[in-house]
Amino acid sequence: MLLVCRNHVTDGLKEISAPHIEKVPPENNTNCAFCMDKAVYRLFYFRPLPVKEKELVKTTANQS
Repeated sequence: MLLVCRNHVTDGLKEISAPHIEKVPPENNTNCAFCMDKAVYRLFYFRPLPVKEKELVKTTANQS
C-alpha cells in the first residue's frame, strides 16, 4: 500500500503496477509517502477480503 497526497497521485501510480485506489477517510491522519502532506488517497495491489472472526478461527483450527 502507498499513501499519497493530491499532488503525488501520478507519482504513486507510476511506482506500483496494476494498483487500486480509494480515498483515505478524513479522520485518518496519515502522511503522503513522497512528502509530509496529508494523504488523501490509498494506492494498493489488492483489497483484503473481509473475514468474520469465527470463520478465521475455524480455518486456523483446521490447518493444525
